[in-house]
Amino acid sequence: MLASLVLAVLSSVKPLTAMEILGNTKVLYGRCSSYADSGEVSACFLVNAHTSESVLKRFSTLCRKPGLLRFESNSGSFETAERIIVWTDGNTARSWWSEDSRTIQFGSIGSALTALGGMTSQACVTLPDWLLPGKIKNGRLGTFRRVKLLGEQSVEGRQCYTLYGTGGSVLKPFEMTICIDKKSFLVRKIFETENYRGFSMRRTTYYRPVVNISIATDRFAR
Repeated sequence: MLASLVLAVLSSVKPLTAMEILGNTKVLYGRCSSYADSGEVSACFLVNAHTSESVLKRFSTLCRKPGLLRFESNSGSFETAERIIVWTDGNTARSWWSEDSRTIQFGSIGSALTALGGMTSQACVTLPDWLLPGKIKNGRLGTFRRVKLLGEQSVEGRQCYTLYGTGGSVLKPFEMTICIDKKSFLVRKIFETENYRGFSMRRTTYYRPVVNISIATDRFAR
């Protein structure tokens, strides 16, 4: 009797739609008090059915609202590692690049992240688009539309919803698949394809995120 009742209750639970899953995730990122992640993004070009060697960049993000954010990207071996850092104290945004060791000041954190999008394989402008609503002009996730739920998949041992959609503009469209943790609603993986005339770009990003944790202020310095 009890088993039949449990099955009846479970069968009556309506599965979440793609837009409900996406909405829950967007609200979580927008309303969390803090966020931290580490991850890596690999990108390759596909030209005339020939795939280029993948370029791997490792990154980390720290965000403590309302105004603190730090993003760092590293690529290459230890001896030749290229480092890019973007950070803000809530008032002034700055960037630093190991190739010329210059610190550049920007008018806003959004403009700083946007300026370095290509150099970080777009990692610095993807999830910060949700973490800092309205701060990043023409953010990638802000244009994500026509979303469909493809099913589920495991990402690094975490069961995730798999959402597919498109985004970008007429001149720079992209396809995106987002894997969202079923328990936490945090993004664990994003796969993107950008198609251009004569070639395409494929990019895979893995995230290991946590939210609503204590982050010391001194960790936001360069």
